[in-house]
Amino acid sequence: PDQQLTVLECAYCQQNVVVIEEELHDGQREKKSGRSSWRGIHWWPAPGGGTLGAQVPNTISKAYDEGVRCLSANAPNGATAMFRTALAYLVDDKGSQEAKSKRDLKDKVTQMAQDGGLAPSLVDWATHVRLYGNAAAHPDVYGEVTIEEAREIAALIKTFVEVMYVLPATIASRQAERSAPRN
Repeated sequence: PDQQLTVLECAYCQQNVVVIEEELHDGQREKKSGRSSWRGIHWWPAPGGGTLGAQVPNTISKAYDEGVRCLSANAPNGATAMFRTALAYLVDDKGSQEAKSKRDLKDKVTQMAQDGGLAPSLVDWATHVRLYGNAAAHPDVYGEVTIEEAREIAALIKTFVEVMYVLPATIASRQAERSAPRN
């Protein structure tokens, strides 16, 4: 199919976005006649990248951003593997010494939950992310991860990070504002 590269500039921040678009005819790929239109298929920077917040350690942000870039390139196995990596970095950051000393991510998550560092509802999410990440790394054994599954894992890991980093930082900031002396 015919493709074109378009550079767009945000009217607000004046940052550029590069888009690779494919030509559609009457809304269909590879059709050679009819009303022509263009649809973005790859974006750089990837949508959603770099949005975890300043409170999040760089290792987690980088793994998440790489996963988002993989999603934008329609690479669900790569995306899901990177979201699992973000989870591993999170456990290494927030887990106890005993959790960090465990050999594999399953045991680390289990230990973190036993230590009280991980709410029971998040243990299920962590297990879900971990298992899909394993499947992504071994599609020959478990089958391919779909793009929809990868997007679900992206949403889970983003919410996981918000609960573990962003929300506590927001609460601490608001508490500091309330306890600051008033004139």
